[in-house]
Formats: sequence, C-alpha cells, structure tokens
Amino acid sequence: MLTGVQSNGDNSPNTLILFADAISQRLGVYVAVMMVGPLSDGNIGVQSIHLLTNGGCTSKMWPKSDPKGFGEAEKSLQGYSA
Repeated sequence: MLTGVQSNGDNSPNTLILFADAISQRLGVYVAVMMVGPLSDGNIGVQSIHLLTNGGCTSKMWPKSDPKGFGEAEKSLQGYSA
C-alpha cells in the first residue's frame, strides 16, 4: 500500500471508491483512479481503483483486458513521479 494512504488513517481508499462509484453510476462510464507514491520499502508504487456500473460502456476491466497496456501505464506513472 502507498505510504501516504497507509499512514493517513482517514479511510481514503473507501472515500475514493465511493467517489469513483458515484461517477460511474451517474455517467454510466468505466472509472479508473490511479495513485502513485512511495511504498514502505522506499520504492515508487501504483495503486488503482476500477469501477464499472451495470449497463456501462464496457464489460471489461482494464488490468484484465489489457495487462500489457495497463502495466505500461503503471510504469509511466512510476517514472513520472520519480
């Protein structure tokens, strides 16, 4: 888990899930939230939340439907934040 999210103690992941779910439900779209930052071991890591409401524009989840492309996006974010 990202150090800031882990030590924050304010339920940030749940808040982000509720936020992303509200967008997905309201607009009927797939929502991906990607967070990048330091891990407890000092490396840079990426965490993501993926939500799709029923009846949305796609039935696929990005990490599963395009693992190579998703991995490249994660690497790009890690490079950007370093």
